Amino acid sequence: VPYVVQVYGVSVTQASWYTLLGSVGLLVGPPTFGWLSDRLGRRLVLVVIGGAGYVLGFGLLAIVGQPPRAVVAVVYFSSGFLLGAYTLSYAVIKERHARSASGVSTSAINGAGFFGAAVFPTAMGYVLDVYWTGDVVAGARIYTESGYQVSFGIATAASLLALVCSLWLYRNDPMA
Repeated sequence: VPYVVQVYGVSVTQASWYTLLGSVGLLVGPPTFGWLSDRLGRRLVLVVIGGAGYVLGFGLLAIVGQPPRAVVAVVYFSSGFLLGAYTLSYAVIKERHARSASGVSTSAINGAGFFGAAVFPTAMGYVLDVYWTGDVVAGARIYTESGYQVSFGIATAASLLALVCSLWLYRNDPMA
């Protein structure tokens, strides 16, 4: 919300619609990817496609900084929707390991997700604080567009790492 408010000069209410798009994507993406993976019988290719989508979306925001608002809306929706591709990782891990190890393997994936949820917002917040203009409007700090670009660059780097991991799994998958 602060990114859209500060970079595009819209109200908080209007900017909130963009994050709502991400939530709508999160509602429809995982079931859609689950349905697709069941129909295709191929999970890893969908994980790779989702990873590539994340890299493209966040990379676009990192490089361009202020694309047209319609593009931002698509990136926000896509980031929620494509999360469905990553949720397939649980099924992939369970299928690749013996039943006796499914709890350990699933918890490793789950733990990685929680680790990322703790580390990346902290890192992105630190970067934004570095790019703080010193101004505060209505209690909210004002950051530079460059600060947001670097923050989206962190998200892009994390997405790229996930994409590389999914490509490695895909390349070494006997079912691919």
